[in-house]
Amino acid sequence: MELHERIRYVIASTGMNPSSFAESLFVDRMVIHHYISGRKNKPRFDVLAQIFKTYPTISARWLILGEGQPFINGRSPIDMKYDIDKIPDLNDDE
Repeated sequence: MELHERIRYVIASTGMNPSSFAESLFVDRMVIHHYISGRKNKPRFDVLAQIFKTYPTISARWLILGEGQPFINGRSPIDMKYDIDKIPDLNDDE
């Protein structure tokens, strides 16, 4: 799997489209569109750093080198979102 395909896989694992994924990283949507189209096959370091900061379960080794598994401990970003959604709101007066 090529780097641009791994980036597509990551986007799909978040349950987002490329534009909303770019927004979540605070990068221009065209940056992500260039990466996934294969026109710009090497993401800048700051974009990679933002991916790993925003989605800590994504394996850097897998995304950059294509080695190992896509997610740390097998937990995709969407799995983490559902875990967070299960945490009770501390402001509830139940």
